[in-house]
Amino acid sequence: MPRCRVVLAEDHAPMAAVLRALLGEVFDVVAEVADGEALLAHSTALAPDAIVCDIGLPRLSGLDAAERLLARDAHACIVLVTIDVDPSCVNRALAIGVRGYVAKPDAGEELVPAVLAALARRVYLSSSVRPAPPSRHP
Repeated sequence: MPRCRVVLAEDHAPMAAVLRALLGEVFDVVAEVADGEALLAHSTALAPDAIVCDIGLPRLSGLDAAERLLARDAHACIVLVTIDVDPSCVNRALAIGVRGYVAKPDAGEELVPAVLAALARRVYLSSSVRPAPPSRHP
């Protein structure tokens, strides 16, 4: 069975190496780019099964790039991996149709499960951004 093809967008080289290694255990990383404009170009040209991108990309943010990609193809499989755990950012990402949102500190354990969930058309939020369960008071 062929492995799923992933485009990775991360502008910080050491973090890109970590993410590439994590993804490479399960997927074929077919391109690695360092800015949002390149992400748009490579995603269009390569038609990957999934896109993993940082939000804080130069030239065009990962969130804006994701929004443009999803406007072209509402079924695009996009997982954001970011240091930004602000609920308003998470909510915006979900509102535009992103399927995964992984905090970078959680990536070691949760990036691959997030991409697998996204490929199965499920939404995945890493543990650092999931809403806290309601507390129960007697």
